[in-house]
Amino acid sequence: MSAGALLSLGVLALVLLACLWLVTEPLRAAAPEDPDAPERARLEAQREQLYAQLHTLSDEAARPGLERRAALTLRALDALPPAPVPAAGCGPWRWACWPWPRWRWGPAP
Repeated sequence: MSAGALLSLGVLALVLLACLWLVTEPLRAAAPEDPDAPERARLEAQREQLYAQLHTLSDEAARPGLERRAALTLRALDALPPAPVPAAGCGPWRWACWPWPRWRWGPAP
Protein backbone atom coordinates (compact mmCIF):
# COMPACT_ATOMS: atom_id res chain seq x y z
CA MET A 1 0.00 0.00 0.00
CA SER A 2 1.15 3.46 -0.69
CA ALA A 3 1.56 6.16 1.91
CA GLY A 4 -1.44 8.05 0.50
CA ALA A 5 -3.70 5.03 0.91
CA LEU A 6 -2.53 4.48 4.49
CA LEU A 7 -3.10 8.13 5.29
CA SER A 8 -6.60 7.97 3.79
CA LEU A 9 -7.44 4.86 5.82
CA GLY A 10 -6.12 6.50 8.98
CA VAL A 11 -8.20 9.63 8.42
CA LEU A 12 -11.26 7.47 7.65
CA ALA A 13 -10.75 5.52 10.88
CA LEU A 14 -10.46 8.75 12.87
CA VAL A 15 -13.62 10.15 11.29
CA LEU A 16 -15.52 6.92 12.01
CA LEU A 17 -14.36 6.94 15.63
CA ALA A 18 -15.40 10.58 16.01
CA CYS A 19 -18.82 9.80 14.51
CA LEU A 20 -19.27 6.83 16.82
CA TRP A 21 -18.31 8.94 19.82
CA LEU A 22 -20.78 11.69 18.84
CA VAL A 23 -23.61 9.23 18.24
CA THR A 24 -23.15 7.43 21.57
CA GLU A 25 -22.67 10.61 23.66
CA PRO A 26 -26.39 11.03 24.51
CA LEU A 27 -26.57 7.40 25.59
CA ARG A 28 -23.69 7.89 28.04
CA ALA A 29 -25.09 11.09 29.52
CA ALA A 30 -26.49 10.77 33.02
CA ALA A 31 -30.13 11.47 33.80
CA PRO A 32 -30.64 14.90 35.33
CA GLU A 33 -30.91 15.10 39.09
CA ASP A 34 -34.22 16.07 40.67
CA PRO A 35 -33.58 19.23 42.72
CA ASP A 36 -36.98 18.84 44.43
CA ALA A 37 -36.50 15.19 45.43
CA PRO A 38 -36.24 15.79 49.22
CA GLU A 39 -39.32 18.02 49.26
CA ARG A 40 -41.22 15.60 47.01
CA ALA A 41 -40.35 12.65 49.27
CA ARG A 42 -41.37 14.58 52.39
CA LEU A 43 -44.72 15.59 50.88
CA GLU A 44 -45.42 12.06 49.61
CA ALA A 45 -44.66 10.62 53.06
CA GLN A 46 -46.93 13.20 54.66
CA ARG A 47 -49.67 12.39 52.14
CA GLU A 48 -49.44 8.66 52.89
CA GLN A 49 -49.51 9.35 56.63
CA LEU A 50 -52.61 11.53 56.31
CA TYR A 51 -54.37 8.95 54.13
CA ALA A 52 -53.59 6.25 56.70
CA GLN A 53 -54.97 8.47 59.47
CA LEU A 54 -58.12 9.13 57.44
CA HIS A 55 -58.51 5.42 56.74
CA THR A 56 -58.30 4.47 60.43
CA LEU A 57 -60.18 7.50 61.75
CA SER A 58 -62.60 6.80 64.58
CA ASP A 59 -63.46 10.41 65.54
CA GLU A 60 -65.45 11.99 62.70
CA ALA A 61 -64.97 15.45 64.20
CA ALA A 62 -61.28 15.34 63.22
CA ARG A 63 -62.05 14.41 59.59
CA PRO A 64 -62.35 17.99 58.18
CA GLY A 65 -58.98 19.00 59.62
CA LEU A 66 -57.25 15.91 58.22
CA GLU A 67 -58.95 16.35 54.83
CA ARG A 68 -57.82 19.98 54.75
CA ARG A 69 -54.22 19.02 55.53
CA ALA A 70 -54.36 16.28 52.88
CA ALA A 71 -55.71 18.77 50.31
CA LEU A 72 -52.95 21.26 51.13
CA THR A 73 -50.35 18.50 50.81
CA LEU A 74 -51.74 17.51 47.40
CA ARG A 75 -51.66 21.14 46.26
CA ALA A 76 -48.05 21.44 47.38
CA LEU A 77 -47.19 18.27 45.43
CA ASP A 78 -48.97 19.61 42.36
CA ALA A 79 -47.07 22.89 42.63
CA LEU A 80 -43.71 21.11 42.30
CA PRO A 81 -42.31 20.83 38.78
CA PRO A 82 -42.41 17.33 37.30
CA ALA A 83 -39.56 15.03 38.26
CA PRO A 84 -37.11 14.18 35.47
CA VAL A 85 -37.79 10.80 33.94
CA PRO A 86 -34.94 8.32 34.44
CA ALA A 87 -33.97 5.76 31.83
CA ALA A 88 -36.44 2.89 32.02
CA GLY A 89 -34.79 0.15 34.06
CA CYS A 90 -31.41 0.32 32.38
CA GLY A 91 -29.35 1.52 35.29
CA PRO A 92 -25.90 2.84 34.45
CA TRP A 93 -25.83 0.76 31.23
CA ARG A 94 -28.49 2.68 29.31
CA TRP A 95 -26.92 1.67 26.01
CA ALA A 96 -27.62 -2.01 26.80
CA CYS A 97 -31.40 -1.64 26.61
CA TRP A 98 -31.71 1.47 24.50
CA PRO A 99 -34.48 0.68 21.96
CA TRP A 100 -36.48 -1.86 23.93
CA PRO A 101 -38.24 0.28 26.56
CA ARG A 102 -40.05 2.09 23.75
CA TRP A 103 -41.31 -1.18 22.24
CA ARG A 104 -42.49 -2.89 25.40
CA TRP A 105 -45.59 -5.07 25.23
CA GLY A 106 -48.46 -4.27 27.55
CA PRO A 107 -49.53 -1.04 29.18
CA ALA A 108 -47.20 1.90 29.48
CA PRO A 109 -45.49 2.26 32.88
